[in-house]
Amino acid sequence: MEFVSRILDAAPVLAIFLSVALGYLLGKFKIGRFVLGGIAGTLIVGVAIGQLGVDVADSRAVALNHTAGLSTPQQVMMALFALWGLIDHANGYAYKTAAQTIVRQRFETLFKALELPPPKDAFSADYYVTIDIPRLAANRHGQAFCDWLVNEHEPIDFVWRLANEREVVLMDGGGFDSPEMSVRVSLANLPDAAYGRIGQAIGELLTDYFETWRRQAS
Repeated sequence: MEFVSRILDAAPVLAIFLSVALGYLLGKFKIGRFVLGGIAGTLIVGVAIGQLGVDVADSRAVALNHTAGLSTPQQVMMALFALWGLIDHANGYAYKTAAQTIVRQRFETLFKALELPPPKDAFSADYYVTIDIPRLAANRHGQAFCDWLVNEHEPIDFVWRLANEREVVLMDGGGFDSPEMSVRVSLANLPDAAYGRIGQAIGELLTDYFETWRRQAS
């Protein structure tokens, strides 16, 4: 048993294949009319192998690999995307063009609601958008208001109030190496009309800040 444990410690991935193989065999055994099955058998063998103290993967490494696109689900997903890309190529990139059109429409809807011209960048996929709130504040209401907004509030304040008061949940752009107090919007997973609502909510909240500043200034 110690010999097996040393082998699995040296090559932890073998523990996975061993669990599947032995579990499949265990699942074939019948006790009367009862059959355990491959899934239950694999789970039982996996628990048994785990008692040997074999670390198949550190949870921190798993998370890192997933983030880096190196985990098995990510690799499978990218393989499927690549295969679909080959199929789409034969169809004149019809799917790719349709997807790009949808994202671009959402992009333009968001900026229209913000009363801003959509930025033009030939190298941007428009998959995510970062909105610099202090810059937007300066453009709309002047530099003095912008300075007050930045100096008197925490960088996360705008995102927090946007969620709490407008029920619009966005990501803090500062965590993505963007300017502090910026917000990051994903254009991939909401209905088209939602992006107009997001832009409107950002504008309304900025107006609320401005009204507070104006009352304090007077």
